[in-house]
Amino acid sequence: MKWGIIMAIRLAALDVDGTLLAPDNSITPATRQAIREAVEAGIEIVLSTGRSFVEVQDILRSLPEVRYISCGTGSYVLDVWKMEELYTCSMPEELGKAAYRAAAKADCMVHLYTGLCVRHSRWCAEHLTDYMEEKMRPLMEKTHIVVDDLDAYVEQMHCPVFKLYITFPNRKEYDIAYAGVKDLPVFLTDGGWAVDLEVMSRDTDKGVALKALAERLHIPREQVLAMGDSGNDCAMIRYAGIGAAMGNAGEQAKKIADVIAPSNREDGVAWMLRRAARGEI
Repeated sequence: MKWGIIMAIRLAALDVDGTLLAPDNSITPATRQAIREAVEAGIEIVLSTGRSFVEVQDILRSLPEVRYISCGTGSYVLDVWKMEELYTCSMPEELGKAAYRAAAKADCMVHLYTGLCVRHSRWCAEHLTDYMEEKMRPLMEKTHIVVDDLDAYVEQMHCPVFKLYITFPNRKEYDIAYAGVKDLPVFLTDGGWAVDLEVMSRDTDKGVALKALAERLHIPREQVLAMGDSGNDCAMIRYAGIGAAMGNAGEQAKKIADVIAPSNREDGVAWMLRRAARGEI
């Protein structure tokens, strides 16, 4: 355990995919109720996700109690009630372009995060199941911008890049892309899917963003709970006073966690939040 004297939790950071969401991508009634109970007990909730803001609109509408969201694996934090940006960290334009060029040498699908938007190529959209599970298609069709020629778009764009989320048909192509970007001044992690890679500014991650929000809210780390299941959650699990890995989490997250919660199939988020709301952790 990282803490000495137990202090009441005042901020709970919840990863989305594999944590907040059940395996069928739903939010269970138990989880909804536990979030309401936590907020009533004075706990602020922040959704800490690799997704962009546009990809979590349905989730936010279903959880009106949630005020804060950390998007793009710690690239920016928003107060969604005020639509105010509380923290941001991106790759400069030229670094973002260099990372894209290096990764695109592999057979891959690149999801380009700029502003609050995500773009991907039309060709990859038409061959989606080579790179991602079919269940992701409805979300992407609803929220992403499809670009006919993403290579050309990147060369002509003039803006910083929050993140490249890259998915691959196999590990060989992953290795090609990883070799191309690993020597750039970037932060590399995984998003918890089959074969994927996240490329971001080396100055941020979910832990850095959570720390920035906690400090903004004048909440010490000892009163922060973080829950996650994959490699990109490890930084916030380490930062939090209580870091919890889901029962379905990978070994990397479980190894550093203070608590192993039930899986997302077993309402692990509800289990932890109810304990926090009752002051048991």
